[in-house]
Amino acid sequence: MHSGCHRIPLPINQNRALTPDGLQAVGASMETYDPFEAPNAWAERQERFRRHAVSTRHAADRIAELARLPARDELAVAALLHDVGRRVLAELYGEFELDDHDATPDERIRRERRELGIDHALVGAVLVRRWGLPSTVALAIERHHSPQADGHAAAIRLADLVVHYSSGDAAPPDALVAAAAGLGIDRARLVPLLYEFPHSSTPRRRSSEPCPLSAREIDALRGLAEGKVYKQIAHELSLSVSTIRTHLHNVYRKIGAVDRAQAVLIARDRGWI
Repeated sequence: MHSGCHRIPLPINQNRALTPDGLQAVGASMETYDPFEAPNAWAERQERFRRHAVSTRHAADRIAELARLPARDELAVAALLHDVGRRVLAELYGEFELDDHDATPDERIRRERRELGIDHALVGAVLVRRWGLPSTVALAIERHHSPQADGHAAAIRLADLVVHYSSGDAAPPDALVAAAAGLGIDRARLVPLLYEFPHSSTPRRRSSEPCPLSAREIDALRGLAEGKVYKQIAHELSLSVSTIRTHLHNVYRKIGAVDRAQAVLIARDRGWI
């Protein structure tokens, strides 16, 4: 991690910013640290930032699955960088926020605005725009603390809350529920998500091929994955049993499965459910 993120050389061409060469150029320009070699307070701060960023990225990816959000590679980048503005503020004004573990994420950002006249979400958005990253990434970072956030910003807001909750930091249940509701995720699906972090299972593999299944076919397949019978799935989706049967037969045909068990395994392995 770089101790002064605002001094990193900036890529010029936005279209190249997320290419392997573009990322390698940014990475090569950064000051690095080894937490196992002569550990110090600065390295520990960078490591804490890294752990939170990676955890939030994993949570955002899981939330994107539940909410069926598009452009998940951009979401992954925005989630990793959602707090990069905090590193800039810390470099400029010191680590005033690090011991504020009893404050919620929203309380922390209000404190930044009150004491510094600016907040890390806005600083982070300005920074990634200067780096030449897509405007959608910058917007998600800028709005990820807004209760009115939608799309990728809403996913990062919920992911950030989930990670804080799982780490024992302040994360009000009503804020979690409201953030999930904004993405169409109800309590029944939110609670299992909370239990996945911080000790989540092996990250799900992301398929490079597009999912050939329709939204309704995915819904029907998720029902099978949860152990439900056709009648239960039909009732929950407000469809007829024959329609569910048709959807699942289409699933088997499209992905080359011979039965429901194989269909679920294939879809899970490819990250479709």
